[in-house]
Amino acid sequence: MSTADVLLQRANSITLVPLPVSWDVRTAAPGVFRALCDQDSKISNLLTAIECGSPVARSSRPFTDDPYRRPIGHARSFYLRTEDGGVLGFKGTEPLSDDRASTLHAAWDLRTGFAHSPLEHFLLVENEPYLGMTAPAALYCATISAEWASAYLERFGELPRTPIPLLTLRIPAGLASSFVAATRPLLTDRGQLSALERFDHLVARDLGVYIYYYPTLPLRAAHAAGSFPGASGINFDPERDGFTFDIDQALEGWLELFAEMLVLGYLPTTPVHTGNCVQTHNLVVDGGFCDLDSLQKMTDIAHEKDFFGALVYSMNTLTSAVGFLLHGAAGERAAQGLIYAGLWQEVRRRTLAVSKGTSLDPRLKAIVSADGVAALRMAFGGRSGLVGSPMAGAQARRPAGAELPCS
Repeated sequence: MSTADVLLQRANSITLVPLPVSWDVRTAAPGVFRALCDQDSKISNLLTAIECGSPVARSSRPFTDDPYRRPIGHARSFYLRTEDGGVLGFKGTEPLSDDRASTLHAAWDLRTGFAHSPLEHFLLVENEPYLGMTAPAALYCATISAEWASAYLERFGELPRTPIPLLTLRIPAGLASSFVAATRPLLTDRGQLSALERFDHLVARDLGVYIYYYPTLPLRAAHAAGSFPGASGINFDPERDGFTFDIDQALEGWLELFAEMLVLGYLPTTPVHTGNCVQTHNLVVDGGFCDLDSLQKMTDIAHEKDFFGALVYSMNTLTSAVGFLLHGAAGERAAQGLIYAGLWQEVRRRTLAVSKGTSLDPRLKAIVSADGVAALRMAFGGRSGLVGSPMAGAQARRPAGAELPCS
């Protein structure tokens, strides 16, 4: 069987496009690659085939063409199921799809007097072009994910239930020119905030493709809740998908993974992000996380206030996701405090259990070792901070005579 046959077997919805490789797990993280080959024997052959030509879906709309599939709501990702049951995710090839222009226009038509179009949401909120991703973003996804997977493998002797990076590819400017030409007329160019200017800046850095492995089709909790961006829910088929969504089982996995991240010196996210791994659309129904580019190494956070702020923000995001999944939007708001307390109790317990024999970041060790008001003081005001309403705390910590900035 030729390398092209490996990727094109039985699929009519896929074409192959040769793209230069910019990052390769085989050389960047050989230990992770060996562990993955032990888990899925077809990975090495697939990577060799992709070097000759990357799969590109002819359509950027949802489709199923075994062994390929694009679930509802996945505007810039599709998946290839391997013979051993794993999945390769291809993120960012959609600027090369045949129907890119019509998909862009359909997204543009979704603008209203109250919200900008998905094209401009991606640019202004997520700092990425709609349907695509920049080459630097693809590279960062791969490097941070590989670093995390290597640390996890060394500590626990197995790969985490998160995307395992395989390759990043670069889309040359010549291949991306039709996508750029189709997108630019659909973007606003206001002096106050220009979506067009942001787009031009991003594509000048080249577009990229991120290819990763996940042990199952990474359907998200937001799919099951019918709240995935661009989707109206998805019907789970146990025979087709191999599993159903069990919130209790999934929550066990999310809590364990959250605690393992803390033990290994990572915070799931910070308040400064363009999407993070503990949001409902990145929580995988099998208990895993996706989109690890939000991970923050604890050693890179110098200030205690920023450390605890990121920890609280990560917990708040997981709390909102779990609250929504358990009770819907109304329940999420009504039970926020109770859910947060319950989740933190579990994260704290698991962190202490998993960390035995491991040296924790001193700030993390302090807060997971504290109870009640002592933990609150750390989380919301530093070790000597005051506990009270957010505004009371801000007033108490503001130097005398200092005023809040205004425009």
